[in-house]
Amino acid sequence: MKTHDLECCSRPPLTGPKRLTYNFQDVAFVPYGHYWREMRKICVAELFSMKRVQSFQSVREEEVDLLIESISESATSANPVDLSKCFFSLTASIIFRIAFGKQFQGSQLDNHKLQKVVFEAELCWEAFVPRIFFPLYRKGN
Repeated sequence: MKTHDLECCSRPPLTGPKRLTYNFQDVAFVPYGHYWREMRKICVAELFSMKRVQSFQSVREEEVDLLIESISESATSANPVDLSKCFFSLTASIIFRIAFGKQFQGSQLDNHKLQKVVFEAELCWEAFVPRIFFPLYRKGN
């Protein structure tokens, strides 16, 4: 990544991500430059260090155990299991516990509400802008 930073860092300036990221002020969509380099340093040092990742291993293990128990209970009672919802819930639970230190289940933001917010955000990300994908396209051509 170091030799190809300039090619890999910036993304096209889409309208949806601009609105959702407060004018591209997040890690994923910020244009390459000083701010991006500073954000990257902070993320590598604070969020993605081996020590930090290992510190949350117990959270990941507990949430996976809860998921397995839930699937096992559904299997013993012969109830069908929607694995898409289970994995969405697992991911949300892990992130929620790491970010807020609280259980996701039983919080005000239940699985259904979170899923609705995520799907609405995805619609904004997916806004199709022809000039980005077809730069030679001009009106009237």
